[in-house]
Amino acid sequence: VQQMLALQSSGINAEYGLEERWRAVTSAGAVLTSKFFGSFSVCVSRAGRNVHKLLDIIVDNFESYRDMCLYKGRTVSFLKRAQILVADIATCLEGKGLGQFDNLSELTMFADYRVPQALVALNVL
Repeated sequence: VQQMLALQSSGINAEYGLEERWRAVTSAGAVLTSKFFGSFSVCVSRAGRNVHKLLDIIVDNFESYRDMCLYKGRTVSFLKRAQILVADIATCLEGKGLGQFDNLSELTMFADYRVPQALVALNVL
């Protein structure tokens, strides 16, 4: 908590407020403890080197990664943060061990802030 407070007071413009970040961290910790033996590496292992399976595990279990909305009666999923997480795992581990995925190239684009801005302007989000 102290580290999060220090980050918040450092003047860094955080994407989410402190309270939302705290909820995401504590929720993720609870999920990891109850379902994955306290380790995110278990999530990655269960995906069996398949990015789609890992995305499903992340989105199904970690609420803060569910960037979805309802549009004209249909659920639209971007999964931006979840896809970036998977790509970061592969990059940080240099595509080896838990960072090796057989279908990494199947991830979709990583929308920057401009894509969501355009979708808001078009009343999609």
